[in-house]
Amino acid sequence: MESYVFPTIGNRPVGEIEAREIIDLLTPIWFTKAETARRVLQRMEIVFKSAILRGHRQRVSPCVGVKEELGTRHQKALNHRALSYQRVPAFLCDLRASNSQPATRLAFEWLVLTATRSGETRRARWSEIDEQAHLWTIPAERMKAKCPHIVPLSARCLEILKHARAIYPASHLIFPGTKLDSALSNMTFTKVLRDMGYAAEATPHGMRSAFKVWCAEVAKVRDEVSEAALAHTVPGKARAAYLRTNFLEERKELMSAWGAYCAKSVAVSRPRESNAA
Repeated sequence: MESYVFPTIGNRPVGEIEAREIIDLLTPIWFTKAETARRVLQRMEIVFKSAILRGHRQRVSPCVGVKEELGTRHQKALNHRALSYQRVPAFLCDLRASNSQPATRLAFEWLVLTATRSGETRRARWSEIDEQAHLWTIPAERMKAKCPHIVPLSARCLEILKHARAIYPASHLIFPGTKLDSALSNMTFTKVLRDMGYAAEATPHGMRSAFKVWCAEVAKVRDEVSEAALAHTVPGKARAAYLRTNFLEERKELMSAWGAYCAKSVAVSRPRESNAA
C-alpha cells in the first residue's frame, strides 16, 4: 500500500475514487509483478468494502471488474525462487548465525524442517503441539486446502520447541512477534533472506520445493507420500474419494530423515552479502 497505493490515491477521499484510478495504478505492475499486483488489489478491496459498510462511500467499490479489465491471458505463472536441497544445510547454518530475532530464526528453521507454508508456521500455537507423540496438528481453518494437516516433528523440531518455550514462556504462539500475542509479519522471512543475501535465489515458499526435490532424488519416497507431507490435495474427485490415508507412519520416517539431512555439518557456510537485521 505504501509503495503502490498511497503515492497516487492516498490523499483522495475514499468516496470519490474511481475505477480508472485503480486501473492506472495497477497497470504498470499487473504483468511485471503479478503477485504483488494481486495482493495490492486484494488489500484495496478490503479498504473499500470497509468504507462502504461504514458509510464513507455510497458507490460500488472501484475495484469491481478491475481484474477482468486488466486481464490474465498474458500472465505467466512464475515459480518461487528456491534453493537447491544441497544448499539447505548451509543456509540453516547461516540462519542460526544471523542477527535476526530469536523467534524469527527459530520460526524460519521450523518452516524449512516441517516443509510448511509461511502462515502455517508464523501462526503456530502451543495448543496444536502433541509433544509426547511428536506431532503438530494444524487446524483446517489455517490450511490452504481447509483440511487439518498433521506434521511429524523431527528431533531438531523438538529442540526448537524447547528453545521457544524457554524464551517466550508466556505466549500462546510458538513464535511470537514483537508483541507476545501477535504473530510474526508475513514479510518477516522475506526480509531475513534479503538481509542474509539470499533474496536473489530463494523465497520462503521455495523451501518447500527444495524439500520436494530432496524427497524425489535422495529419500526416493513415493510421490503421494511427499505430496501428503506438503499438504497438497489429491487431484481428481474419484481418486481423492478412495485415497483416504495421510501416510502418517511413512511421513514420520521421512520428516526425521529430512531433519537429519538439514542438520548435516558443512565445512564452509555461504558468506552473507549484506548485514543481517
